[in-house]
Amino acid sequence: MAGEWILCLGNNYERAFQWAKGKLKRGTLKTPSVLGVVYLLDYCLDFTDSEFIEVLSNYYELLKADLMVSGKTLPRNKNLHQDHYHDLVLRELDCAVIEYLHQKIEEKMNQDMAKNGFSHLTPFDTVRGVFEPVPELFNPGLELNGFAMPHTPVLCADDLSHLKIIQWGYEVNWQTVPLLNAQFETAQDKMSFKPYLHQRCLIAADGFYEWKWLDEKGKKKEKYLLQLPDESVFFLCGQYRDDTDTNTGEVNRSYIIYTLSAEGVMRDIHNSKLRMPYALRDVEAGIKYLKGENPNPFIDWQPVKVS
Repeated sequence: MAGEWILCLGNNYERAFQWAKGKLKRGTLKTPSVLGVVYLLDYCLDFTDSEFIEVLSNYYELLKADLMVSGKTLPRNKNLHQDHYHDLVLRELDCAVIEYLHQKIEEKMNQDMAKNGFSHLTPFDTVRGVFEPVPELFNPGLELNGFAMPHTPVLCADDLSHLKIIQWGYEVNWQTVPLLNAQFETAQDKMSFKPYLHQRCLIAADGFYEWKWLDEKGKKKEKYLLQLPDESVFFLCGQYRDDTDTNTGEVNRSYIIYTLSAEGVMRDIHNSKLRMPYALRDVEAGIKYLKGENPNPFIDWQPVKVS
């Protein structure tokens, strides 16, 4: 069952076509198109309903316990080896839990039938989940210009369960360009950043660029892309603030990225200012940061010269 699925973008032809064109750019299909469909779900394990999410959560714990007894570990959702977008499209954990749920229901039904000649349980015919594409506000590209104040995926301390699409850069009234970064060591001394020290956030990224000066004045430079050795997603540490539009009352959130004194390869590459972003490799360290701790930064970057 879990290997047979259909992705539907309900009642939105334009959004469906945009999604298909995105797949064309990735090279995963040749002709983007939209197909209308009418489907009957019958008795559905519907993950848009909190009741069924709780059911699945219970079976997840049961599967985890069964595997522990047998000395095995839970499978994990994974990226395709050639997928640079890191979408975790191999949903091995999701499928394992859903298949386990179906298996246990079927076993209980068979036991009921053998004992009583009937069962109160009913097997699910279909499974329905919600696919939430990243809003069009964020268009991932090879390079983002911070001074254009792009919107990017961010996890904020006030909501650890949802990524938000937030503007990079604080607008200020004493200069025309936004504030993009702050030195982590001295942020508590700067009025632009001090009020928001507790409003921590993590910015999802898969790389960043720095310039290496080849002469004393930086007239000759080399550009480098810094990534993790496996080119996977990591997290930049920062802070966020909320500004209220006095005309509309709308609250707009923005963020800046913290920097630290350069270590490791960054001392050689960012040799003009000897700074580096405060970055963390794994989610566990990121959650600690959001909760007020200061985990050690990741420094073992893989540099690639791009110009």
